[in-house]
Amino acid sequence: MKNYLGETTKPVAIGSIIIEISDRKRLELEREKLIGIIDATSDMIATVRFDTQKTEYVNKAGRRLLALADNAPVNHISIADVHPQWALEIVQNQGIPAAIRHGVWVGETAFLNHEGREIPISQVLIAQTFGSNHTQYLSTIARDITEQKKIEATLKESNRRWNSLLDNVQLIVIGLDINGNVDYVNPFFLQITDYTEAEVLEKNWFNNFLPPSKQDLLKNRFEEEIEKNFYPHYQNPILTKSGEERMISWSNTLLRDVQGRAIGTISIGEDITERYKLDRMKGEFISIVSHELRTPLTSMQAGLSLLHDKIIDPNSPEGEVTIEIATEGVDRLVRLVNDILDLERLESGKISLEKSIFNTADLINSAIAQMQDMAILAGIILHSTPASYQIYADPDRLLQLLINLLSNAIKFSPPGANVYLKVEVKSRGAEEQRSGGVEEQRRKFSPNPQSPVPSPQSPIPSSHLLFTVKDQGRGIPSNSLESVFERFHQVNASDSRDKGGTGLGLAICRNIVEQHGGTIWAESVLGVGSTFYFTLPIEEVRNSE
Repeated sequence: MKNYLGETTKPVAIGSIIIEISDRKRLELEREKLIGIIDATSDMIATVRFDTQKTEYVNKAGRRLLALADNAPVNHISIADVHPQWALEIVQNQGIPAAIRHGVWVGETAFLNHEGREIPISQVLIAQTFGSNHTQYLSTIARDITEQKKIEATLKESNRRWNSLLDNVQLIVIGLDINGNVDYVNPFFLQITDYTEAEVLEKNWFNNFLPPSKQDLLKNRFEEEIEKNFYPHYQNPILTKSGEERMISWSNTLLRDVQGRAIGTISIGEDITERYKLDRMKGEFISIVSHELRTPLTSMQAGLSLLHDKIIDPNSPEGEVTIEIATEGVDRLVRLVNDILDLERLESGKISLEKSIFNTADLINSAIAQMQDMAILAGIILHSTPASYQIYADPDRLLQLLINLLSNAIKFSPPGANVYLKVEVKSRGAEEQRSGGVEEQRRKFSPNPQSPVPSPQSPIPSSHLLFTVKDQGRGIPSNSLESVFERFHQVNASDSRDKGGTGLGLAICRNIVEQHGGTIWAESVLGVGSTFYFTLPIEEVRNSE
C-alpha cells in the first residue's frame, strides 16, 4: 500500500516556515532611537492628524511645556485646545495654509498649558504627505521663548528710556557712521538749527553742517578718532540752517561692532555759544579795562612823582599843568569805575527798576537843565520838545539815559551846532509790522511828519513813546552803528582821551532801554550828524490824567 504525505496519522516528516523579520527589527530599532532623540531634545515636537486635527504624538519636552504627565494620553487633544484664540487664528489662517503650499511655515504664536497660562513660542509647522497628493499629518517643532521675550521687553524698555532721554535732553546728540554720514540726530539739534530730520539724516556731517574753514581739520580729527580713538573732547562751531554759527563742546564715543571694529561715533554736544561769547567778552573786557586803567594811572603816577620829588614846582605853570593832568586822570578813573559798576549792577539785576508814574515833559526839562552848562561851555544850542505824556517807568534811569545821549551829542558836535531832544507817540501798528531787523526798526520808528501826534492831554491809544536825540556832529560810519552800543567801543581810538568818555555810556543806555522792554538804535550820516532813538513799549505807557 502506498502512503502519501498527510494521509496517515503517523508523522512521516517535519516542515518549517521561516519569515524574514530583520528589516522590521531594524526599523523598530531606528524608530526607538529616533524617539529617544526626539524625547531628549529641549524643543517640543508633536504630530496631529490633518483630517481630525487630533494629537497623535507629543515628546517629553512638549509634555513638560503643556504640563502633561509622561504617560498621559494625548489623542483627545486638538490644535484648538493648546492655542489661545489669537494664536489659533494665526495657525489656521496663516500657518497651515502656508505649510500646505510650501511644505513648511515658521512664525511666533503661543500655547496654553493646563493652567491656562500663555507660553510664547517660536513654531515650525510641517505638512506631511508621505508621497500622496494630500496632507495627512501636521508636525510642529516649538520652542519656549518666554525668556527671550522677557529679554526683548527689557531691551525694548531700555531703548525706550534711552530714546526718551536723547529726545528730551537739552544737549545735541549726533551719530555718524564710519564715512561721517549722519545716522542719528536728536530733536534738540533740530530745534537749535531749524533743520528737519529729513534734511540731516544720511547727509555728510562735515560737508553740510560745519563752517568751510573747519571742515578739513575736523575730517582729519574724525579719521583719527576712528583709527586711534583720539579726540574724545573738543569744541567747534556748527552751522544752523540760516548760516548762523553755534559753538558746541563735544564728548565723543567710538562705536564698535561685536568683532571690535569701529563702525562710527556717537557725540553729545553742549551749546556753549553764549558762554563762548561771554568768555571772549571777558577777555576783551579785561584787556580794555587794563589799558583804560593803566593810561590815567601812568600819567597820574608820573605827575605826582615829579611834584613829590620837587622836580616841578606846584605853583609854576608846569606844575599847574601837571596837577591838571593828574586831576583829569583821577576824574577819568572815577567815571570809568562808576560806569563799570553801574553796568555790572544793571546787567546782573542787582539794580531793580523803581517805576512810578511821571510826566515826560518834566523828564525832558530836567535833562536839558542838567546839560545846559556843558552845552554852553561847548557852544552848543539845545532844543527840546517837552511833550506831556504820563509814563510808568523808572525816572532816574531814564534821566541817566537822556543825559548820556545828550552828553555824547554835545561832545561830538562842533561849536555853534544844534542838538535836539523830543518825544512823540508812534502807533502800535508800526511795531506789529516790524520784521525784527535793525534796518526795519529804523525805518518803522524814524520820525514821520505824516504821523499824527495826540494832544498832550488826550488818552494815549495802543502806542509806543519814541524818544529822539539828534546832533549835528561828525557822524558814525555805517559799519559801527550797531557796535557803538557794545562795551568800550569807540569809533575813534582817541575819543576816550580827547572826549573824556569811558566807552560804556551807550552800553548802559541799551541796558536801561532793554530793561524797560524797549529798543534803542542809531542812524547817522558822516559829516552831517547822528540821531539816536529809543522806544518804550505799550505796556509801559499810561494814559494822561
